[in-house]
Amino acid sequence: MTFQPPYRPSGRSVWLGKDLVRTDDWIVRLSPATLEEIDAAVSRLRGRNAYDAPVAREEFPLTTMADDLARMRHEIATGRGFFVFRGLDRDRYSNNELGLIFRGFGAHFGHELTQSAFGDRLGDIRDISDILADRSKRRGYQSGGFQTAHTDPSGEVGIVAMLSLKMAMAGGESLIASAHTVHNMLLDWCPDLLGEFYKGFVLRRPEADAERMGRSPLIGNVPSFA
Repeated sequence: MTFQPPYRPSGRSVWLGKDLVRTDDWIVRLSPATLEEIDAAVSRLRGRNAYDAPVAREEFPLTTMADDLARMRHEIATGRGFFVFRGLDRDRYSNNELGLIFRGFGAHFGHELTQSAFGDRLGDIRDISDILADRSKRRGYQSGGFQTAHTDPSGEVGIVAMLSLKMAMAGGESLIASAHTVHNMLLDWCPDLLGEFYKGFVLRRPEADAERMGRSPLIGNVPSFA
């Protein structure tokens, strides 16, 4: 019998890249008032190491875009699933200050979690394979080369964010895809294979990551769709 999922996703969460290029409502351009608010927060936090203590929401108020943030949280959870922020002057801030801004924005979307053997809450995307030869202790973003589309399957990580500090000499493009679109493609083309994704796959964390996270290496059976 052909597998039948409990529902077929529809609406804003189902999209293709070719459709997104026709609109720019997924781009958030920071207003002058918000940029002034960010500037003031950076001044208050000046001297703090961006890699140390988290930046609390009250330390980084974004009252000028409170309504937009509420809309974005809802859209990330139930709609298209992502936004791109633009307008921050990279040359105005040091790398450390940009890290504080990054964590300040993150405080308005949730709580920070680590998924790295380093235990970091603010991680750098760079190739450190010459420093850390043990592949089991490196995340994908800490090695050179292409990464396929993936998600974080721990059941804990809900939002992933990145801040671009400079253009790469080559490559460096980011990929994003709609899981609901993938679901519907599987349903249309190979529903029995989709059934396997509903059953799930046994996953485990690398030992070093689990130790840092304070969790068991064995995650258990995790369905890709539920």
